Amino acid sequence: MLLTGCSTGFGVSVPLVSGLSLGIGSGGVSLGTGLGPVGAGVGIGHGGRVSAGAGVGVGVGAGLGGGATAGVGTGVGTSTVLYDPQAPTEAAPQTKADLYGGN
Repeated sequence: MLLTGCSTGFGVSVPLVSGLSLGIGSGGVSLGTGLGPVGAGVGIGHGGRVSAGAGVGVGVGAGLGGGATAGVGTGVGTSTVLYDPQAPTEAAPQTKADLYGGN
């Protein structure tokens, strides 16, 4: 089975206002929004990497009493890294003078 781009983790999501939630989990901290099965969010990982993503998913949950719920879900999505403090920096472009020892 090919699992390219798959990830797994655990966390807790706290609703801030209608449609906006703060997630704290094994991958870091995230801020997300969703409408039905479609959602989008921005997250900060433990290494300082900032990523944005969007996806669609389904889930089921059960009430535990006292307003708490537990659930499980699955989904597909895509994400991109907006900032990575550990990424190698690109070298400045060289001029012809630099290449031939002129500078």
